[in-house]
Amino acid sequence: MAADVRRPPNADPPPPRWYARERGGAWRIVALIVYGLGAFAVLFELIGRFTPGTGAPDGGTAVMLSCLAAFTVATVVFTTVAGFNRALDRRTRTAWRLMAVSSVLSLAAVVARGIWPPGSVFPAPGDVLGLAAGPVLLAGLLWFPLRSQSRRDRQRAHIDAALVAVAAGMVLWYLYVGPSLTGDAELNLLAIAYPANDLMRVFGATLVLQRGAAASVRRPMVLICLALLAYIVADVDLGYQQVRHGSVQPSHWQYALWLAAGALLTAAPVEQCLRARTHRLAADQRRDHVVVSRLPYLGIVAAYVPLLLAARRLPLAPFGGLVIGALIVTALVVARQVSALRENSELIATDPLTGLVNRRRLYQALDLALARSTRSGSGMAVMLIDLDGFKEVNDTLGHEAGDRLLVAFGALLRRNVLGTDTVARQGGDEFAIVLSNIDTQDQAAAVVRRIMTDMRNPIMLGDAPVCARASIGIALSDGTVTDADELLRRADTAMYRAKRRKGTEGAQFEFYGAETPEPLQSV
Repeated sequence: MAADVRRPPNADPPPPRWYARERGGAWRIVALIVYGLGAFAVLFELIGRFTPGTGAPDGGTAVMLSCLAAFTVATVVFTTVAGFNRALDRRTRTAWRLMAVSSVLSLAAVVARGIWPPGSVFPAPGDVLGLAAGPVLLAGLLWFPLRSQSRRDRQRAHIDAALVAVAAGMVLWYLYVGPSLTGDAELNLLAIAYPANDLMRVFGATLVLQRGAAASVRRPMVLICLALLAYIVADVDLGYQQVRHGSVQPSHWQYALWLAAGALLTAAPVEQCLRARTHRLAADQRRDHVVVSRLPYLGIVAAYVPLLLAARRLPLAPFGGLVIGALIVTALVVARQVSALRENSELIATDPLTGLVNRRRLYQALDLALARSTRSGSGMAVMLIDLDGFKEVNDTLGHEAGDRLLVAFGALLRRNVLGTDTVARQGGDEFAIVLSNIDTQDQAAAVVRRIMTDMRNPIMLGDAPVCARASIGIALSDGTVTDADELLRRADTAMYRAKRRKGTEGAQFEFYGAETPEPLQSV
């Protein structure tokens, strides 16, 4: 059996099939249990079945705390199991081990607070353990395999994540960190330490969203980011309420957010173990991935909201005018950057001559179409088109005329397909089309016939009319093809069959897998 080239060279040998089959079914049951218990606990908390504590914990609060403790213990267990799962690659296992250490520290912090209740002394043992869990969790997040990017793209992603974290810090400062500061250094340290821990979570989650997780860990990372968001929202609201009303107990919805976060953190390693039997480092890591995110701009808006609220109490001259001017200048700079980013994105993703998408964007469109086809059960097809006689046009009419022919032919292809289809220039005189919602050869042949009918109309290259001629190969996804390269290879094989047949039987397009020409395959 040939080796799996997509498996990382440093990965352990895959487990036997019986292991994957049995464990896959067991993990599916565990995942359903975790999701069910999490939904059950959150819904019961939201409808008020659990009463928040008012001093000594009552029965409802004790049950709620027991649920939180159970989720924390389950997270420790499942992250540890994922960290030693031989079906995962080493980098992913190391990331889960770091997540397990963070969960152990969080659990130890809960136990320590029970033994040494928080008092006037900071930091207590529970505070030290709880705060130590934050940096370890950040390290685990950053250790997960992310999409492959260039060095500059990685630097840009880190800067954007830092911008969002700073904006979140400004919001936290306005809501409760600034009002909590007093002349007591110990209380000031307490007021800053926990928000700083939340900001580390914001930075890690934003960086993952900016760069994008590899396909092998994408779903677990989404669950982790949602859990961190729930934790942060609940912590921020609790701090704000404490500043406004003094010492208050958490509300029902804050408990519900903590329960949801605990369930999501438990479900993340379960989902990873459920998919361990098919775990592969993502094939899309072979190609760089460009992420254009709105998160940094949302962060800028969020940073200016508390600034404008604070500016209401300042005199219009000079502070109010300065704040308004800074806001306008920032908006103009952001608008200019957005325009430049859009232009750069178009340059990266399109062919400069024809305006069609390039080979890089073609692969992204193919991957998306294949994933959608697999998920929905609908068919799709890819067409490879090679212009015939292009060299003669260049030799007789010149390269400028050849460029005009390419531009005109690209426009011809684009006006004969749907807006949801993708038309790309592969390079030279070769084009490709990704067709969605194509289930039969007849449907694909209808598109080809429209193109061929339009090709009968001459293209004016200066004073010389030229009728475009092409060889077309079509490959349909039959549900078993999930790799873009394989589908393109099939279409390329069909295209060269059409090119060879043209000299003898006049066939202009061929379907992959057709052994004999059929009436719909010739014109």
